[in-house]
Amino acid sequence: MKPIIPSLSHFMNTNQPAITFDPRTSALMLKNKSVSLTSNMASCLELLLANEGQVVTKQQIFEACWGCKGVVVSEASIRQVVTHLRKKIQALDTGNRCIITSPRRGYILRTGVIRMIVDPAPRLVPCPAAAPASPLSRLQKRFASSYPALAALAMVLTLLTH
Repeated sequence: MKPIIPSLSHFMNTNQPAITFDPRTSALMLKNKSVSLTSNMASCLELLLANEGQVVTKQQIFEACWGCKGVVVSEASIRQVVTHLRKKIQALDTGNRCIITSPRRGYILRTGVIRMIVDPAPRLVPCPAAAPASPLSRLQKRFASSYPALAALAMVLTLLTH
């Protein structure tokens, strides 16, 4: 019987130079090529790098990308971030499939494929909810108070059109 999870050697990259990730600029680099990542892609990659070679659950990715923003997203949004991240990595290194899907569990980053540049002075970015709120204009307050009703109306209209 074949094991459900391949051996750790399956996830190791031994013959290719590492892609470099700079979290300060959200950029991936290999040789003379560079691609920039969105903030969600960068957060997802940082989480995958912190758990290199291990399964990272969809819930963990949700928490890293959207959790502290108070945004609720579907699994499709999580898959989309991983898909876009894979495409950015493949733009640098077409022969490398470094993010593996673990069905119904999450994603695994192969070891040794991506190397993160470590900042000697780690930066702590507070969750937006913890940051002091800026004063809102009267129009912003009115929109904020009517947003739940507008969201509910949009959902009903969407359901009616299908």
